[in-house]
Amino acid sequence: MLFQSAAAVVGGPSLNSFEFLYISAAAVIICCAVNLQMARNVALLLLSFAFFISFGFDPASIIVLAGFLAVSYGIGLFRKQRGARFTMEAQLLAVALLWIFLFLARDPRLLGAANPFHYMPVHIIGISYMVFRCVSYLMEVEFIERPSFLRFCTYVLFFPALLAGPIERYRSFELQLASPVFDTKAVIPALHRIANGMIKKFVLADNLSAFGIFSFDNAAQMSGPMLWVGALAQLGLIYLDFSGYCDIVIGTASLMGFRLIENFNRPFDSTTIQEFWNRWHISLSTLVRDYVFTPLNFIVIKKAPRRIQFALISAVYFASMILIALWHGVTWGFLAFGTVHGGALVASQLFRKYVGVKKGPAVTGPSIYLRRFLVYAFVSTTLILWLKSYSEWGAIYGKMLGLYR
Repeated sequence: MLFQSAAAVVGGPSLNSFEFLYISAAAVIICCAVNLQMARNVALLLLSFAFFISFGFDPASIIVLAGFLAVSYGIGLFRKQRGARFTMEAQLLAVALLWIFLFLARDPRLLGAANPFHYMPVHIIGISYMVFRCVSYLMEVEFIERPSFLRFCTYVLFFPALLAGPIERYRSFELQLASPVFDTKAVIPALHRIANGMIKKFVLADNLSAFGIFSFDNAAQMSGPMLWVGALAQLGLIYLDFSGYCDIVIGTASLMGFRLIENFNRPFDSTTIQEFWNRWHISLSTLVRDYVFTPLNFIVIKKAPRRIQFALISAVYFASMILIALWHGVTWGFLAFGTVHGGALVASQLFRKYVGVKKGPAVTGPSIYLRRFLVYAFVSTTLILWLKSYSEWGAIYGKMLGLYR
């Protein structure tokens, strides 16, 4: 998830469960002991599938997942065959179709009877991240000499990062899959990272979650000071939960010989909202930037009159943030959250273009801490839009501002 690890919101084995431990131990042994690439890939795929079905064996969901993987792989082969004739517009159309599948499969109520999953709901754990991995494969398959359905499926279903990333790029993962590098010097750092992740996720985040506003069932009835405490605590708790999950995943993958992309870069050091999103869930934000925002901007620059290019690029910037928000769920809350943050990002671009920033000494001392706090507080308080019902927004924000008792 953008903020919260999927392990926190779905039923199934946790990352501190014996099931995950057994599967991880088997994967480490296989990556270290099996030299035959195909046998190793088959074993990793079987282990990933075992982890997938440990959340529940649903034949209909498995059939839909198999069809989704086959179609995605086929689109990639078609793109590779077409080469340069597969235009930028065609790429964006293929990405849009993958996203439409995600929206329809994840929410059978969306569009009502027009949704093919309305009559046969499916529950595919990790489908949001699978879609992004398929997008990465689609965009990079032309650079792969010999695509393989086995390697593709192993990439999409890779069990450590199945639930909540990080989202490794296809080419990077395939190169590592061909020859995982087991380094004895990396064992102790990997174990330390797993331990740190366990402490963040299962000791701190889980035990302190009651202080976050997401745990307030009757938030609209609580006092203003308590709402402020819950709102300001929530982002820190989510960071502990999500970054702890990523630490466990990255450490486990490192023991297997894989080096996954980092997902966080000191996000609470951010002094602007744009900087925050560049530091938070990096694997997701860079994918959207490279595979949605940049191609759309290329089309704008190539085809739109110069006088309206900035307005169109700002609109793409705004829409990209809303798209990221809706990727988490097609709800009014996610739409509102994406709209607020998309507006904040566009406002920063407008300020930079029309007002500008005078060059001067670097911001230091109390000023930089104030700016960091304001960014943190903005993100924290807007999280209320994400989870709470729109019928509660007025009462919650009213109490926080002292308008209601």
